[in-house]
Amino acid sequence: MRWIPAFEWFDCTEGLYRLQKGDYRGAAQMISCNQEIAKDGAFSFGMLCRFFESLERDGAIGYKNLYHQCGMIGQILYLEATSLGLSATGIGCFLDDEFHALLGLQDQRYQSLYHFTIGRAVIDTRIATYQPYTH
Repeated sequence: MRWIPAFEWFDCTEGLYRLQKGDYRGAAQMISCNQEIAKDGAFSFGMLCRFFESLERDGAIGYKNLYHQCGMIGQILYLEATSLGLSATGIGCFLDDEFHALLGLQDQRYQSLYHFTIGRAVIDTRIATYQPYTH
């Protein structure tokens, strides 16, 4: 596993930062419980939050609020991907300790709460798809 000594903090847009540039396809698959979808998409990422700071400031409700924020970001990503003719999915199984190790995180200042991937869908022909409300 590659250790990253410091984050790049490249500001991609308001509140979204690229921490490190590189080819992390294998790491994305491993961190996502070996799901190939994380490796094979256009990109895959984990959402980090300022965990300790949020809990210190807001108490227990801060934990819930962080997940609400991740969910809202996920919903926007679904809509944006769809508008571009792409597909998106939240990664339900991920190994946060391995993700933290990859980033060199050693305390709870930052916490990985939600992972996501965007790319072109691969249609599984074994599954029937119908238009809504036609059957």
